[in-house]
Amino acid sequence: MEQVMLAPKLYFYLEGKTSLKNIMEYAAAKVQLANAEAERMNMEKTGPMEFIYFGATYDLEKEITLQIGFPVKSEKPIENGFRFRKSQDFKCLTNTYKGEMANSGNKYESLFEYMWDNSIKSSNEIREVYRCFEFPDSPNNVTEIQIGLV
Repeated sequence: MEQVMLAPKLYFYLEGKTSLKNIMEYAAAKVQLANAEAERMNMEKTGPMEFIYFGATYDLEKEITLQIGFPVKSEKPIENGFRFRKSQDFKCLTNTYKGEMANSGNKYESLFEYMWDNSIKSSNEIREVYRCFEFPDSPNNVTEIQIGLV
């Protein structure tokens, strides 16, 4: 795990509200929609799919904002509820998780424990970068977890 400063990106995304408890059901439909819309619009992706969480806590029932999309090269006229957003520099603690998505909470626990032990404060933003995603239960999934820092 390491602290890094990531350069700004231009995101093509769909935003909605859900809870961590309902994330799998919510994301399943939205991921398909984001992939289809990016394909339909011939978006030039500059990286893999990302989930960007705002307001996530240990409370699995709490409503959070979730952006599902891709970093892209340039903006185009959009429709169907999609948006573009240019991010700012993103200071974060990052680590890679490999395995079934249902078990990724263990990686989060170790990251937050490290932050607690080292008096590191998180921001309101967490990103998951899906470096390799086969299906939710695959042991081959590779997810880079990026916890925003103050």
